[in-house]
Amino acid sequence: MIYHVIYTAKTGEVLSQYMNYPDIPTCEERLKAFGATRWEIGIDLWSVPVDNMEIEKVLQQMLEVNAAVQVTRMDYEAKRAGIMATVQEQLDALALEYEPLIDTGRERLQALEAQAKEQVILRGQSAKVDGLAVTYVKGRTSWDTKALDGYAAAHPEIEKFKTEGNPSARVSWK
Repeated sequence: MIYHVIYTAKTGEVLSQYMNYPDIPTCEERLKAFGATRWEIGIDLWSVPVDNMEIEKVLQQMLEVNAAVQVTRMDYEAKRAGIMATVQEQLDALALEYEPLIDTGRERLQALEAQAKEQVILRGQSAKVDGLAVTYVKGRTSWDTKALDGYAAAHPEIEKFKTEGNPSARVSWK
């Protein structure tokens, strides 16, 4: 249920659009309703509110929004490649000049960082100067949860010391 439009700033010319349901108002209709004009390059995505939707519908909508974003990304990459081709030779020459200097600086910075971390750990306290701090972090205590859960079955009095966080969800794109 997504209507997606990519347009230009100067002319308002529609560069690409994607709509999968005819009952959704067009970008033009919504801009007119709000009295708005196209004043910048933009992407217009509109979707049905997610309130009380079935999870499958929400997931389908996520896929549709992702598809619109991917179309936009492809348009951007194609135009960018055309622009970059005109200056690529200059950029390559600039990289040859500066990358060795930057790499040398990064290597020196990594060595100094390792040295600073080692000293902070040996001292057991943080160090800082204006603009930079190396923070001492005490070693983390961890427990074998599976073993303790087994122990708690025989000793339920330790359950009062247990806390469990809220569940969460992770999105996996395929």
